[in-house]
Amino acid sequence: MKIELNLRWNLGRDTAEPLDDSLFELLAGIQETGSLQKACRRAGVSYRHAWGLLAASATTLGKPLANLSRGRGSQLAPLGSALLAARARVESRLEPELAQIAQDLAQELASPAPATARRWRVLASHDLALLN
Repeated sequence: MKIELNLRWNLGRDTAEPLDDSLFELLAGIQETGSLQKACRRAGVSYRHAWGLLAASATTLGKPLANLSRGRGSQLAPLGSALLAARARVESRLEPELAQIAQDLAQELASPAPATARRWRVLASHDLALLN
């Protein structure tokens, strides 16, 4: 049995909203390539979706995650860089622990359940009067 445990990021100013899973891939792609279009290919999202995701994240967090200029490339804003750095720290600390917990749980679920001893009570008689 394969078990995977993952972290879920929820961020926001007043209430914590779940972050789209592709946001981190998009930010990492912008950081590495300097291009939103290349980052979209890497993250597996459309260009339009990426623009909407970055705009919605900026609204939720109150600051932009990336500086986007048509025809001039893209770069991460300080909040985007900080978010990627925080993710790297969290993953480096928690990923080994989550992997160990998942492995322990998989072993526990794979081991057969303890057999419970059943006691059978059989009542029998050789008296022919009881057969009818």
